[in-house]
Formats: sequence, C-alpha cells, structure tokens
Amino acid sequence: MWSLVPRSVQIMIVVALGVIATTIAAAMSAWFTGEARPQLWFVSLAATIITIIIIPLAQVLWRPVWRLVPILNRWLFPDLNGTWDGEAVPVDDGAPRRPVTVWIRQGLFDVTVTLQSDQLESHSTRAVVEIDRRAHKVRIWYGYEGRPPPELAKENPRHDGAACLEMDPERDRDALTGRYFTDRGTAGSIALTRRTHHIVGAR
Repeated sequence: MWSLVPRSVQIMIVVALGVIATTIAAAMSAWFTGEARPQLWFVSLAATIITIIIIPLAQVLWRPVWRLVPILNRWLFPDLNGTWDGEAVPVDDGAPRRPVTVWIRQGLFDVTVTLQSDQLESHSTRAVVEIDRRAHKVRIWYGYEGRPPPELAKENPRHDGAACLEMDPERDRDALTGRYFTDRGTAGSIALTRRTHHIVGAR
C-alpha cells in the first residue's frame, strides 16, 4: 500500500518522521546527560529509530488501525488479507471449471498471492497493487510460478503466468474477480469470495 501513496507525500512522511525522531532523541539526550551532541549523531539515531522501531510497528499496527478507522479502506486501499474460495474457469470450452483456494498476505509494503487447486499450486513472484479511482476499482497485478504435484507434472508441466484480480470496494469488499494467462497459451477467469480475513489452511 505504501507504493500507492504519492511520492511527494512519501517524502513528507519520511522527513516528518525524521524530524520527530531527531527532536525526541535530542530532548532525551539533553534531559539525561545535560550535554549537547553533534547534529549528525541525532540524524543517525533518528534513522535507526525509524528503521528498527517505527517501520516494524507500522507493519504490525496498520491492520488494527484499518479496523478502527474503516474509511481508510476507501481513502487508501482495502485490507485484502485472508483466505478466498472460488473457481478458475478456463477459456477452452472443453476444460472443466476448477475449485481454487487463494491466500492473500498483504503488508504495508508488499503483497503475496498463493493459489491452490487439485491441479497445481502457484506462488506470486512479483505483485503490484493499484487503485483506479475513476472506475472505483482496486487491483492486484501479479506474476506467478505454477507448480503441479509430481504425479501431474507430465500433463500439467511447471509454468509461469500472470493474473489480475479486481475489487469494487464500494459494492463488495469480499469479492474478487479477474483473469489469468500462462506462457503455455492458456487463459481463463477467476472469481473469489473471501471466507475469512485470516490465513487458514495454507501450507
């Protein structure tokens, strides 16, 4: 979600955190030691505080904050974490629909997508989130590696693919739909419904 924040706002946030951390460090140093330290020392300490304390805390606390302030789901980006059930529908008329389970792990700075069916398990290798305010949509674009179980490796070989999952958070925050494509020339659609906001049953 951090990538969705405009670059100018990102810079202002980092600078503000640096100023706050530096001010606190200077005040604490003066209080406990009564001595003034070089400004560079405080800058270094502020960078350490941001890296070791503030960023990890932000990673842990953003979901509780989103629950306490639901409007953030509309202003910034919805919480997509959870276990999703649905089906993948190949474009080929003869190919059967396949039930799938998808696990989305969304952090403040990254997101991963894992899909499992009776034919394969896939893991995202790269994922990007975006928000289309004109269309009132949010999307996850991701590339993935499909890994079939050993007994199906011949008929369903290992492959790479790409997918896009889309949500209209104003209509339903527990529904995702999208398309997938593979380097084998196959494609299809995906429809998912969130079972729970927790990761359940993932390997």
